Amino acid sequence: MAQPTIARPETETFVRNVWYIAALRSEVGESLLGRTILGISVVLYRTRAGKVAALRNRCPHRGYPLTEGKLGDDDVIACGYHGFRFGPDGTCLSVPGQDKIPGRSDVRSFPVTENGPFVWIWMGDPELADPAGIPAETGFADPDFRFVSGNVVIDANHELIADNVLDLSHESFIHATKIGTREVAETPITSSSSESRWLVQASRIMRDVECPPTYRERTGLRSPIDREQHINFFVPSLYVLDTMVVAAESRHDPADGPRRAYHGKVIYGLTPLSERQTHYFFAIGRDYAQDDPEMDASVQEGQLCLIDEDAYAVGVLQNLMDTEGPEFEVSIRLDTAALIARRMLARRLRAEAKG
Repeated sequence: MAQPTIARPETETFVRNVWYIAALRSEVGESLLGRTILGISVVLYRTRAGKVAALRNRCPHRGYPLTEGKLGDDDVIACGYHGFRFGPDGTCLSVPGQDKIPGRSDVRSFPVTENGPFVWIWMGDPELADPAGIPAETGFADPDFRFVSGNVVIDANHELIADNVLDLSHESFIHATKIGTREVAETPITSSSSESRWLVQASRIMRDVECPPTYRERTGLRSPIDREQHINFFVPSLYVLDTMVVAAESRHDPADGPRRAYHGKVIYGLTPLSERQTHYFFAIGRDYAQDDPEMDASVQEGQLCLIDEDAYAVGVLQNLMDTEGPEFEVSIRLDTAALIARRMLARRLRAEAKG
């Protein structure tokens, strides 16, 4: 069916032709879930056949949210205000008081797919929505990794959060009691980009460094360690961090056998709710303690603590920007990846605006 249009601001601030994480798979069931994405209210639910549907969460009659309605056993939503009925594809099936359904009574449906622990949504041109476009770098298909996932809302623009996760030197200060050591801020990064994939990459390799508290607790390693961080950031919203910690080679005795390296994956989906709020989805993977529910709980709790610390910092910045406006910034070499991402986002917005 022809998709109803949604009014756009004169100056677009969000990339739309990209897969955004909309929800955890576990959140979407046979009930109506409302979520605002890129400033647009969406309703998600799972049909009796198990397929996820995503519709504009506004009845075209008087704009009443469909989440205030009722989902029937036939997968049809009945608007809770005046009873307009809509199928999973957004087609208006009936209206009260007449047989003829008025034109433009359908609601917009959005392409969705499931990958890893997430439901993904495409807010742009549905003809371009290819699920194969979700990067394989997430590692969700890798059986060596066990993932723990969750989501929170942060009161800050998604670009501020991207700056935060692309410059991991803040770990030395914001996360000093958990995963940060002085070497993170003191070690240079190498960075590169791929315009064809809208990808920014950054790596930091640290040798003979302190083992931070979180890694000591989870792996049993003691200082010194060798530590690596490799970032793949798919502008504007998907962040993948591959980490590795291992006993320092400089202190290793070959008689002790091979060193055990511990690998982790950190997946962040930075889905804009609005210009000043962001859905922060996460999936944290590890290749150790695979069948340990206590480790799952520890990882979940630890990640929420890290996000809370980051949320405070970017929230402070957002409040200052709201009250005082943008400020002149001094950048250094450790900002390289974040600066590349900012410029790439601007180019992607311009390219999308040109069609």
